[in-house]
Amino acid sequence: MHKDTMDYNDTSEAYDYFTVEGNIIFLDVATPNKDNISVNIININTGEGIHDARLAYGINEVIGAKLLSVLELAFFYNKKVRVIGYGSDREKSIQSVIIYK
Repeated sequence: MHKDTMDYNDTSEAYDYFTVEGNIIFLDVATPNKDNISVNIININTGEGIHDARLAYGINEVIGAKLLSVLELAFFYNKKVRVIGYGSDREKSIQSVIIYK
């Protein structure tokens, strides 16, 4: 018997839009066969943020590659970002990224 008892096909789980502002704490680019990333963004002042968020588009797509480039620049230069996306408590997908000065 499988230990994982979560129902990943549960359509009753609500998906809402979210906006998070903060610094990128963790950025993990997946292996080439995974086609996505994992990112943690935390607001230093409030402690709120998102954990293990993914891109709404794969990194092999044009939009996904551009979003990844913006996230990498913000992470490297320790810039504050505003991330907009959608998701549930279990999974968040990033649709756009804005870097603050």
